[in-house]
Amino acid sequence: MEKTLRVINEITRQGIISAYAIGGGIAARIFRQKRARRAQLAGLPFEKKIEIVVELQKMAKGIGKNARRAVWPI
Repeated sequence: MEKTLRVINEITRQGIISAYAIGGGIAARIFRQKRARRAQLAGLPFEKKIEIVVELQKMAKGIGKNARRAVWPI
């Protein structure tokens, strides 16, 4: 992720793109939000993380019929 930000920063510096400028652009905002979500999840106890995974599996099961999408029996 940090490498991606460095690449975007260099491309911005060269004037190739301007909408994704580091610090205030779209990409920077997306990566900041992603880091914030990861930090929030890292603070949760393991049991809560498993509950979240099971809920996501239940939501994904309703999207399509895929044999690989199975809800964990917890």
